[in-house]
Amino acid sequence: MHIHRLLLAFAIAPWSALLSGQTLVGTYPTGRTALMEEFTAVNCGNCPAGHVVAAGLQATHGNNLVVVGIHAGGLAMPPGGQPDLRTTEGTALFNHWFLNATPKAVVGRDTYNGFTALASGNWAPAVDAVLLGSSPVNIGLASTFDNGANTLTVTVELYYTANSPGGNDHITVLLKEDHILAFQNDYGPNGQQWNYDHVNVLRGFLTPLWGDEVTTTTQGTLVTRTYSFTVPPDVNIANSSAVAFVGEYQGTVYQAGQVAADGGFTLALSGEHVANSAAVFPLPADNEVHIPLGDRAGGGVLEVRDMAGRLIVRQGVVAGQSVATIPTAQWASGAYLVRPADGSSAPHRVVVAHP
Repeated sequence: MHIHRLLLAFAIAPWSALLSGQTLVGTYPTGRTALMEEFTAVNCGNCPAGHVVAAGLQATHGNNLVVVGIHAGGLAMPPGGQPDLRTTEGTALFNHWFLNATPKAVVGRDTYNGFTALASGNWAPAVDAVLLGSSPVNIGLASTFDNGANTLTVTVELYYTANSPGGNDHITVLLKEDHILAFQNDYGPNGQQWNYDHVNVLRGFLTPLWGDEVTTTTQGTLVTRTYSFTVPPDVNIANSSAVAFVGEYQGTVYQAGQVAADGGFTLALSGEHVANSAAVFPLPADNEVHIPLGDRAGGGVLEVRDMAGRLIVRQGVVAGQSVATIPTAQWASGAYLVRPADGSSAPHRVVVAHP
């Protein structure tokens, strides 16, 4: 059974002080994470149902799954006056996979049941199949945005825990955006929508379409690359994420990760399976932090420990409580783990930073 590392995205500024040597990526061998390239279109009436499937998979798999929505094909041309969500790279990928319909998705750039481009009914088992696989390499990334120059800069770290079976690998980095309000045809009960909330929308590549070649892919190798991109003026950087993935040329993707475009970065705990911290808020915390309880809403006790394992506080959870609020004003700035005292689920990572 593989232990999948979840890449944790935080927005602590400045993070540049962390980027001295191997800081963004862990060295503990982990399994694959899944990249799902979801091909969609604004005039595709079946695509909203596909969006629901993708959102459900994201909720299930957290940071083990990165979804990129690619608007392409004949149905992707917007009605007059509406935002054009197509990209040159998205069209090239659509054509490369010989797609003739949407919604379709390519998962991990693998084949599943003999097909690479999959209908939505196959997305879930294809993601499961990817997550059962092994990876010779871990990936971490950090992203900053220079508002004055309108420039996005993304640093990617790879650490090879084994020799790559494909020889040379390739790093791909792209920008995607959430919450773009635009037209969407819908064959469901909602009908045509002129303010549909489009998420995961591909906005552009920081690397060539098929990635930046990595020739040092042997066990124990650390690779660091930095990429820059002039962000289009119609992109809301606050709603955007930087995505990076590594794999074989036009083939298997070993690992993928994403962080907030404006100040996000990954931290990896060697050998520690950490729960998705995207829902923990705020990050960083000052006076208090809020922990979604999910299936732990039946009650119990939460423990907070520092990174040395020292107990900081124990707090009871009332049955039916959906979110636990824990005061942090008296904690020292730094990272902490919060988990049920009975060890029934993986910990959340919390970061405290006082002004």
